[in-house]
Amino acid sequence: MGKKVLIFVVFLLSIMFAIPSFAVFEIENFIIDAQIFENGDMEVLETIEYYTDETVNGLTRNIETSNQSNKRNSAEDVILQGVYVEGHSCDEVSTAEKGESGVYTNFVSSDGIDIKLYSPFSKDYKIVQYQYILKNVAVKYNDTAELFWNFIGTEWDCKINNLNININLPETAADNTIWVYGHGSDDGTFEKKENNITLRVNNISSYQPIDARILFSKDAIGDSTKTYSSNVLNKYINEEEGMAKELEAKKALFGLTVKELGFGLSVIILIIGVIIYILFDKEIKVEKIHYFRELPYELEPEVLQYIYYGKAKSNSFYIGVLNLIKLGVYKLENTVNKVGKETQKIIYNPNHTAKLKAYQQKMVQSLNGFLEEDEQNIKSLDLIRLSSKMSNSTGSGYRTYVKNLESEKESLVGKPAKAPKSVIIISIIVLIAIIAFTALVTFLVASPDEVMMTIVFMSFITFLYGIIFANVGNSLSALTFLIFHCAFFQGGLIAIMIQAGVGWLYLPYILVFILVQYVIRIKKYSKEERQIVEYTRGLKRYLKHYSMLEDKAGITENIALWEDYFIIAIALGLNTNTINYFYNYGKEQASNLGYSIKYTNSYMDFNYGMYSSFHNYAKNSYVSHSSNYSSSSGSRHSGSSGSFSGGSSSGGGRRRRRWW
Repeated sequence: MGKKVLIFVVFLLSIMFAIPSFAVFEIENFIIDAQIFENGDMEVLETIEYYTDETVNGLTRNIETSNQSNKRNSAEDVILQGVYVEGHSCDEVSTAEKGESGVYTNFVSSDGIDIKLYSPFSKDYKIVQYQYILKNVAVKYNDTAELFWNFIGTEWDCKINNLNININLPETAADNTIWVYGHGSDDGTFEKKENNITLRVNNISSYQPIDARILFSKDAIGDSTKTYSSNVLNKYINEEEGMAKELEAKKALFGLTVKELGFGLSVIILIIGVIIYILFDKEIKVEKIHYFRELPYELEPEVLQYIYYGKAKSNSFYIGVLNLIKLGVYKLENTVNKVGKETQKIIYNPNHTAKLKAYQQKMVQSLNGFLEEDEQNIKSLDLIRLSSKMSNSTGSGYRTYVKNLESEKESLVGKPAKAPKSVIIISIIVLIAIIAFTALVTFLVASPDEVMMTIVFMSFITFLYGIIFANVGNSLSALTFLIFHCAFFQGGLIAIMIQAGVGWLYLPYILVFILVQYVIRIKKYSKEERQIVEYTRGLKRYLKHYSMLEDKAGITENIALWEDYFIIAIALGLNTNTINYFYNYGKEQASNLGYSIKYTNSYMDFNYGMYSSFHNYAKNSYVSHSSNYSSSSGSRHSGSSGSFSGGSSSGGGRRRRRWW
């Protein structure tokens, strides 16, 4: 379980770090005071309270005249009247340099003006005001007048905590002829008192547009030249009321906001994950032990290594051969080859009496295929030639060895239990359902284009990376690479979902994605296998600390155990110093005690050249298997107040940083 937890923690952290981490820059209060004149112009005073925890050289403001979604409602021109910082008027200049303060530049663009304010501040609040007139922005029809304006466009790339829009209509606009509709937020509210309208919205996300449509008496803008000979009042009211009813239907359908849906679904998924863990992955407790001195259940070192690591390590075949030497099937002998190079040769002992396991017998058959028979019918081969033959091998013999070793392990402890296919299928269906649900919610709260972007991006990441993750097994290096690679796409997906207003649904989506990968990888190991792993961990700890232990009871009395310790130390990946210790210690004890081990002489002739010889073969023909355990090292009609209709906001605008 430890390795799986690590993999998914790394996955979550990589997603977090893949999202760019910016310093805090936001707008605490944004107040817009707008006055509509009888000629259809609108004078605007924006009072913006910025906050940042970094150092800012200045601010930018792009005032646009075009209404991207409602061209008829665009302004003809914009006239800048002044820029103020903390109540003090700033001077307009043609050019300025970084570090100057209290000045601004003003450039006319294709769809408005671009203001660059030079006013450094650091880790503080700053109040900036922009005053300007939008020319001929209100529209006059036969039966009504209309102001439809994007007060906050999609160009704002920072959060706005509080927005107040105060709109004053000409006094001739009678209260009972005013209809108010706000767009862009499910939580926006408005108040209407005589000819004054106030709209309030809190917690506006980056790029979230807020606009308002005000229908009022056409006589209030009698001097306007932007006129259209058509009757639109009933049409517009029906459109807006229809959107309001649609919004209410959405709320009635879900009963929750997108944020509440996201959190609610996330909690449910986490609970499902815990249930799956308890039912299919929670391991049975086994006996814990600090030091273990024996070979667990007298298992062969290569089998013990396979169970401990959950796969055949690159030196597994070498460990098996070394064990066969210990069993007397082979022996090592110093020799000089034909070119006079000192080496060792491996000699087959046809008279060995060791009772071999089935996989060992097949291993002997494979190895003997490399040996050469001399005039005395003795099969042997020096390690240099053997190494060459092995490295040039196609590796089929080694793959067969790994399969046989796996069969031996399964015959002892059984196969690990996996989650039922039904659970995997249901998890995948839930993931598809979450994607479909997100698309539905996006359709209800955003534009069709955003629906398409969300569903395409989400599906691409899910199915492409889902397939890849499912096929790389538990290789930590491959998974880590894929996690970080996938995380960049996840960052893009988060940005798209936030822009569409469904960012909170990313939580249940990513949790289900992780859940599916987790369920696919569930392997619940038998109690016997876990106990062997625990004993082996204790044995590894004992061998690692052995030379520092005062209590070495049993070693001098049972010198043969040295042979096992020596091979196990290599199999468990202990360092060369530890391996050398057991090699030299055993030789010394055997010599001091005059103790004759049946195959001691073979070990006396052993040198570490054998490791490189067999390691090359093992490395070139190594077949990766899925890992087991990680090593311990190892709006409303003519009312006084109401809410936003929630209809699609007209949006538009360029996306730029609002500071520099």
